[in-house]
Amino acid sequence: LEICGGSAGPVVQAECTEGLPVYPRIFLRAQRLQQVLGMSMEAASIVGVLTALGMGVDTQSDGWWVQVPSWRFDVREEIDLIEEVGRIYGYDRLPTRLPMAHLGLGRQSESRVRADHLLQCLMDAGYQEAITYSFIDRATQQMFDPGLEPLALANPMSADMAVMRTSLWPGLVKAVQFNQHRQQSRVRLFEQGLRFVPGMDGLQQQRMLAGVIAGSRDPQAWNRQENLVDFYDIKGNVEQLLALGSGFDTVSFKVVHHPALHPGQAAAVYRQQCCLGRVGRLHPDIELALQLQGPVFVFELDWEALSQAVMPVTRVLSRYPEVRRDLAVVVAEQVPATELLAVVRRAAGPELSTLGIFDVYVGAGVAPGFKSLALSLVWQAADRTLLDEEVQNFVDAVLEQMKEVYDAVLRD
Repeated sequence: LEICGGSAGPVVQAECTEGLPVYPRIFLRAQRLQQVLGMSMEAASIVGVLTALGMGVDTQSDGWWVQVPSWRFDVREEIDLIEEVGRIYGYDRLPTRLPMAHLGLGRQSESRVRADHLLQCLMDAGYQEAITYSFIDRATQQMFDPGLEPLALANPMSADMAVMRTSLWPGLVKAVQFNQHRQQSRVRLFEQGLRFVPGMDGLQQQRMLAGVIAGSRDPQAWNRQENLVDFYDIKGNVEQLLALGSGFDTVSFKVVHHPALHPGQAAAVYRQQCCLGRVGRLHPDIELALQLQGPVFVFELDWEALSQAVMPVTRVLSRYPEVRRDLAVVVAEQVPATELLAVVRRAAGPELSTLGIFDVYVGAGVAPGFKSLALSLVWQAADRTLLDEEVQNFVDAVLEQMKEVYDAVLRD
């Protein structure tokens, strides 16, 4: 200006704010700091710590607004400020306290069986959990469930995964086949998952629990013979699952015909009038088609129905003696034992405490086409000693009912 003359204009500041760094401004709550550190500190001490770290502090009634300096890239949240206060104050000076937990009643209803209990029951029986594909090939689907038209995928990954499964059995049986072809003959697998069943209201997704066993009953050992599994092994596993929900006396097994199961070794599982699923040996045609080694047994149960539990009811133990009677009756071989026991239970009276079969005989002394069942019946009253006459009336009623329904007679 001295050389050229003129007058100075106003000072103009030109800057691009979009590219400038933004330094966070964080609110530090006094209550939160005390909660995390487990102690209360004087406000002056907190302000002193933050100020010494180069931070700007604006005190409020319930905390502090803190301006973080440009060189502290690690401080971005409230918990970072609390960490800095604790670090400078000294972690060794923080008090030690046991954590507090607010305990409440469990959310698991007693009217349902826990899922982990069902799975653990199978694992205790030697099963291993498997996860198979929900997609299978159409030929395998028709082999296991020819009566249902499965949902076909619009764009399948391969021909082996063209339709949605209507049962968990195909995947598990294919897993058995895979193991047997690699010299692993003893197989016990289970799976929980969805099956996809077409219905009048569209596709239904139903959660199921299925299992398969094959090979020897027990692992190989020097002190026992190798015996192959049979129908009663897998039926026992199903009974263990059902026993978790109590009310086992309402469970029954009824003869059923299913295209995937052996005609003489298949049963539907019922709890009262509700069908829970099926259990049995795989059909010989399927075993032959898949080149399976030895008999293969499967079960499939509805997960929701299986999870329902019956509330246990206590019963006072009787102080009076029990009375036992053993009956050997001859019936036709095709009569299911469970149905015969149901007839006996209805006719034996309310004092019947125990009922079971302890022997089955077919052979000399029994006509062809018939079998001898040895029944054990135990009566016990809660308020008195039963008389012989009363028990004999119960026995006569049982014999009469078995004769009427199944033409059963006492064995000579």
